[in-house]
Amino acid sequence: LTDFNMAVPMPIRTDKSAPKFDLTNPRTLERYVEDLEMLFERAGVVEDKERKRYFVTYVAISEQDTFEGLTEFSDGNT
Repeated sequence: LTDFNMAVPMPIRTDKSAPKFDLTNPRTLERYVEDLEMLFERAGVVEDKERKRYFVTYVAISEQDTFEGLTEFSDGNT
């Protein structure tokens, strides 16, 4: 890879550039997903399992539990 093609790492949870989702404002979910998709592309994240891990990385623990409890979140689903 050249310097121009190097993947940019995903931000850590507390980084100001980390995507935000506010459960009290459900309209932010679409923006959160769009932001994640952009970050996935820049970081070269393509595997569903890794994308799911990042999806719950940036939300509050209670929201993480909710998302992980969804049938669609299980490893057998993409």
